[in-house]
Amino acid sequence: MAGRKLKQQKEIEQLSPEALEKEIENNKRKIVQSIVFIAAAAIALIAICMAWFVSNSRVNGTLVTVSAKYSGIEIGSEGRAGVHDDFLQTIKKEITRYLPTSVEEHDTSSGGSINWMLNESSNMKNYKYGQSFEETGAKYRKDYAIEPGTKGQLDFFIKTYEDGDFSLDFSLDISPFHVESDNTPIPVGNDPVEAGLLSGHILYFLGDDEKIEYTWIKDGKFNIEIQDAKKDAKYNYSIYWVWPLNLSTILLNEGDSFLNGNEVEFDDKDSTGTLRNNIVTDMAEHPNKYFFSSLTGQPLDTAYAEVKEISKIHENSGKNEDNKYDKQLFVDLSSYYNQADMKIGSGISFVTATLKYLGTSETTNETTEAQNER
Repeated sequence: MAGRKLKQQKEIEQLSPEALEKEIENNKRKIVQSIVFIAAAAIALIAICMAWFVSNSRVNGTLVTVSAKYSGIEIGSEGRAGVHDDFLQTIKKEITRYLPTSVEEHDTSSGGSINWMLNESSNMKNYKYGQSFEETGAKYRKDYAIEPGTKGQLDFFIKTYEDGDFSLDFSLDISPFHVESDNTPIPVGNDPVEAGLLSGHILYFLGDDEKIEYTWIKDGKFNIEIQDAKKDAKYNYSIYWVWPLNLSTILLNEGDSFLNGNEVEFDDKDSTGTLRNNIVTDMAEHPNKYFFSSLTGQPLDTAYAEVKEISKIHENSGKNEDNKYDKQLFVDLSSYYNQADMKIGSGISFVTATLKYLGTSETTNETTEAQNER
């Protein structure tokens, strides 16, 4: 059985976009939903190598902690280096690479970065106890990469050097790259189709160790409020990331047979359903971030009948009565969502994520000094 499934998956992966579109249409006509979603899972397993680092000014490096000091606060992370950190050296020459055995201080005040430390909770598949890719002995980068259906978290801390209330502004900048045949990484930029789809398929959320819930970092910027902060206290936060397995885990509700036993995403961090409702609304308003047609070579727009059905599908999914929403339109929409995953995988080899500290304002201390962010 396993061998047959593997063979089927390889055959699907080798299909041209046109042949794949035809194969999907053939599967849809069979109406057997399990067959449709097995095929969808097979074509969606496209992995991205991810490497993370935090831009900063003055940096301290120790055995398991790296941090950047600013006026009144310090930002840092604890853990080990990532498997793909050598790519960071290639794409950003001025980077100060963290070495697990190093205890020296690094001064990057003229510009530069330190790696965002990883741990087992990161679950990004590019962590192996501080080993480099060469040290792992792996042959392919994709052996240490994420794929649809994976999630994890990136931990960081904020240490305050003064008492008071803090309001801290950050941005999370995601930059995709494509690796050429000669192993040269080339920036994809923000305009290509793949970059737009990436923003809708891998989602990021803010949480802290006191209240584990998702706050969607929708447009890349977010704010952290620390009330009654204490001098020399350390406050822990995480940026959670989720690459949903398929469309059904976002759009459908518990009890819908099209979930095929998969769990609904996001409701475990927001039992009210508001977070998922907001994502679905964004999906209906900006389908170009979520759906792609290999037949036309373009993302979907709001004129598609399938897109117009999104709100109705979400509202009526899971209800006992049949035909509450058009099942065929949902299957079509699922196909477009999976084709978007394929487009991401074919055009993007890895991404970097930069946590930038944009500034602070304090109610008890008027500190407005520029934060030296390049």
